[in-house]
Amino acid sequence: TGLKQLQGLVWKAGFDGGQLIAELFPDVLPKLRECQAAGIPLYIYSSGSIGAQKLFFGHTTEGDLLGMFAGHFDTTSGGKKESASYQCIAEAMGFAATEICFVSDVVAELDAAKEVGMQTVLRTEEPREVVSPHPQIVSFQQISVS
Repeated sequence: TGLKQLQGLVWKAGFDGGQLIAELFPDVLPKLRECQAAGIPLYIYSSGSIGAQKLFFGHTTEGDLLGMFAGHFDTTSGGKKESASYQCIAEAMGFAATEICFVSDVVAELDAAKEVGMQTVLRTEEPREVVSPHPQIVSFQQISVS
């Protein structure tokens, strides 16, 4: 927790001073816009603090994207590899776990989310030779929002 707080202070100084600008993968912003247009609320669950998430998405190469997110979660909701965390997040979001699609590049996180009934998607930079119950994508454009 102490290191996360220190990270937040360093990031705040860097982002506020213009020395840091968050860069997104090219497929991220088009999918965020598509979800927003479809009325799909987007949330972030990160091991980075909520404050750090807001600094990151508030200072991107594409501008301030904070308005695209309905909420943020960090490890104060629980560990990312613990299923209880995902149940807590679903309740905080006001959705049944089965209505939520959780995307991650960490299989153990996906396993925990799937345990509570969430839909899960494994995001990789290149297709992996992995036997997994999680559908695999290399681009957010592969996720259908309909």
